[in-house]
Amino acid sequence: MADELPAGLYEIVVTKALEDRLASVDNGLIKRQALRSADAADRIALLLARQVEQALDAVPEADRVAIGVEVAQRVDGALRLTLCRRIGIDPSP
Repeated sequence: MADELPAGLYEIVVTKALEDRLASVDNGLIKRQALRSADAADRIALLLARQVEQALDAVPEADRVAIGVEVAQRVDGALRLTLCRRIGIDPSP
């Protein structure tokens, strides 16, 4: 099955899609650990970078820049809004 996870060590954030794939794996083979606060920024940033890259690779080349800029602006806006609402800060550079 093309969807099967190859055996190996995975240091990634478990998304809903990955959770669905893990459902078919023997629980005895799975070891999970909570995401440590010290690693959260890095791990989440890597996850989002991979997802954005995969999504934009699927966009026709002629539209990739425009859509990529729009996606980046929306992600940035959502990040700022969430941080402002949750902890009252604006992460402006």
